[in-house]
Amino acid sequence: MTLEDTNVCRVCFGPICYRQTVGGVWLPIDCEPTADGTVRIRADRAVVLSGADLTEARRLRPIPLYRLHKPSEGCPK
Repeated sequence: MTLEDTNVCRVCFGPICYRQTVGGVWLPIDCEPTADGTVRIRADRAVVLSGADLTEARRLRPIPLYRLHKPSEGCPK
């Protein structure tokens, strides 16, 4: 599932989408799901998964997982 509301990264000029967490923090994420993603979108909110939750989400395909877009660490594009 490709996310809508696409923006452009100022570093790599690739497409990014922003989703808000339940705590109110806006996260930049890649708009296309990836096999190594750690962010799940639930009710249009970003949930960053780790540990057992991440393992379970990856096992339960086809739950789409998205990658955080981190210009400070080098964009994935």
